[in-house]
Amino acid sequence: MKSSKLLPGAMAILTLSACYSATSDDFTPVSLPSHISETARQQVKYSLNDPDSAQFRNIRGFSFSGPGGGYVVCGEVNGRNRVGGYAGFQPFRTNVGNAQSSGNVYINDLPAVSLPC
Repeated sequence: MKSSKLLPGAMAILTLSACYSATSDDFTPVSLPSHISETARQQVKYSLNDPDSAQFRNIRGFSFSGPGGGYVVCGEVNGRNRVGGYAGFQPFRTNVGNAQSSGNVYINDLPAVSLPC
C-alpha cells in the first residue's frame, strides 16, 4: 500500500528532471583538468573515420551545475575523411563526467555550436 502512494511522487520527480532545460547560468568557464581534456579528445576521436588523424584547436571547458554535473568540452577538430584528405576544422561539443549524458559527441551539428559553446 505504501509503495503505491509513493509511485506518483517518484514519477513526477523523474518527469520533471527529464524536462530540465539548461541555461547559461548552469555553465561556468573552467581550466580543464588534464584527464577531462584527454577523455573529451578520446570521445571525439572515436567518432571520426580515422581517429589517429585527429587535430584539435580552440578547446574550452565549462563545468555544468545542472542535473548530473560534469563538464562540457568544446572546440574544433580536423580529421581525415574516407578519401584520405583532411575535411577541415569543424566545431565539436561533448559531455564528460555527466552520468546522464556522458559521451554524447556532436561534430558540426547545432548542439556543437550552441550553449555554452
